[in-house]
Amino acid sequence: MKTLIRRSIMFGAPLALAILMLTHPSNPLSDLSKGLWPWADWFITLHLLLVVLFGLLGYIVTLLVADLDGLAARVSRLAMGIFVVFYTVFLTVDGIVGGLLVRNAHSLPAPEQAVLLKRSR
Repeated sequence: MKTLIRRSIMFGAPLALAILMLTHPSNPLSDLSKGLWPWADWFITLHLLLVVLFGLLGYIVTLLVADLDGLAARVSRLAMGIFVVFYTVFLTVDGIVGGLLVRNAHSLPAPEQAVLLKRSR
């Protein structure tokens, strides 16, 4: 891999992640009507982008230990594979599915919304 591309990935992905995380709601479920409902579509989009960025972060760690030998390097490469798979599942459930649930719950009748708001606290 060319050095410029490798460095762009290694510095660009964490920088993009840091910038995107500034737009993440701090506690979206504390009050759904004021917290996440207005942001549900962005919340879903953000988590789709985070899936890609966290995959790139795992790839970056793998690049950092690619030329190393030894047990620690092998464990690191294995751990990054596990991290990418399981954290992707977590991001999907947490952000994408959560955002879809909140977006669809917004169209529920008022009594059902009240139950949802009560459970989210």
